[in-house]
Amino acid sequence: MELLILILNRPESLQRAVSALQTVEVNNITVLDSESLGQFIGESGEDDVMSGAVGLRRSASHTIVGAIRDRDEFEEIRSSLLRNEVDLDSPGEALLLTLPIRHISHEW
Repeated sequence: MELLILILNRPESLQRAVSALQTVEVNNITVLDSESLGQFIGESGEDDVMSGAVGLRRSASHTIVGAIRDRDEFEEIRSSLLRNEVDLDSPGEALLLTLPIRHISHEW
């Protein structure tokens, strides 16, 4: 098993990515609002990172995480994302990666 991580830096990419994942019937996926450290510091306008954590704000970035079976499923997901016009090739647009899962509490 592998942990799929998809970082989307444009809000308009989220719906396309969700549609792509539904097309290949990927389950057990979590969508998180996220932002890079650069975005976080840039919005707060402060050098002190914690000073920006006080107010709630809507993030333009999203991170999608979930467990997948293997490399074949990864390639199926990647192809579906590209068909749905999720830009995986331009730096700063989106990042798709997997990490090996060594231990899991139960069969997914």
